[in-house]
Order: sequence, then C-alpha cells, then structure tokens
Amino acid sequence: MTPKPFPSISVMAVLRIAVLGLLILSCIKVIQPFLGALTWAAIIAISAWPLFTRLRLRLNGRAKLAAILIVGGLSLTLAIPIGLMALTLADTIPQLTNMSRDLTSFHLPDAPNWVSTLPLVGDSLHKFWLSVQADLPGFIDKIRPAINKAALWALEGGARPASACWKSCWPSSSPACC
Repeated sequence: MTPKPFPSISVMAVLRIAVLGLLILSCIKVIQPFLGALTWAAIIAISAWPLFTRLRLRLNGRAKLAAILIVGGLSLTLAIPIGLMALTLADTIPQLTNMSRDLTSFHLPDAPNWVSTLPLVGDSLHKFWLSVQADLPGFIDKIRPAINKAALWALEGGARPASACWKSCWPSSSPACC
C-alpha cells in the first residue's frame, strides 16, 4: 500500500482556501485606489481626537456639536487656502497675459557661443534661437494658445479641489458654476 502525500487535506478545503484568497485579493484591488484617502482620514481622525474630547467636555458632553465644530474647523482649514490659491491664480492670469503682450517688444540677445557646441542638439538649437530672435512676436503668438491652455489648466486644477470641498460641506447649496 502506497501512502497518500497529503492524507488530511481534502479538495474542498483547498478550494475554500483558494476562494478565500481570491476574495481577499479582490477586496485589496477594490480598496487600493482609496488607501491614500483612508490613510489621511485615519491621520486626521487620530490627531483631532484630543481636541474633540476637550471640546466635548467644554460643551457639557454634547458630542454631536463638538463633532460639527471639529468638521467645520477642518473644512475651513482646507477650504480657505484652496480658495485663496484659486483667487490668486485667477488674478494672476490677466497679468500673465499682459506680460506675454509686453514680451513682443522684448529683444532676444544673441545666442551664447556654447549653444552651438552642444552635442546632438547644438546646431538645431542655435537655428531655433536665431529664428526666434528674428521674429519674437511671431513666436509668442504661436505659443500663446499653449500658455493660455496651461493657465486655464492650472486654474481648473485649483478650482476642482475647492469645488469638491464645497460640495462635500454644503451639498444642497452648491453654486451653479460647480
């Protein structure tokens, strides 16, 4: 009689372990995009807990009011800098546009001698420098759409977190622009 290699392990037990492993891997795959946010949520919750307990004691045990005040304070801590950044960026865009118009009267100096000696790109970079030097306003007009697109992208990047913060704090009173 030949001994069985694994006499105490049944096929059903192996199948259950495999299904459990697949279930755990699937859960990890689903949770993975949220791990950063969950980590920050845990950090904020742990760091705000002492303030919450002190505030609850001062408010005579009213935990809901303490929680609302903590959430409001944390929301303002996020919303105010993001809003100021968006406003500053919105104020800066017209200045950048005016600066790009002012650059049309700027004269580009001659290319340094070392530019043409750069390996692989020296000649083409020197020719490009000369073409831009000859027609700087034309070059600025060519890149102006890209500058405007980059400025709008930066403004949108600042406005998106502010809008998300606004919507999460006041979902029923979201502004029409968001």
